[in-house]
Amino acid sequence: MNEELLGKYKLVVGMEVHIQPKTEQKMFCGCDANIWGAEP
Repeated sequence: MNEELLGKYKLVVGMEVHIQPKTEQKMFCGCDANIWGAEP
């Protein structure tokens, strides 16, 4: 590939996780992670 073609693209990397962490708060929010038995 030539430099002109490579300059048109940008690398984007993501991560998808399928686990249920045992935390007291949500990862991206200060909300309580224990929702079982809570009111909607």
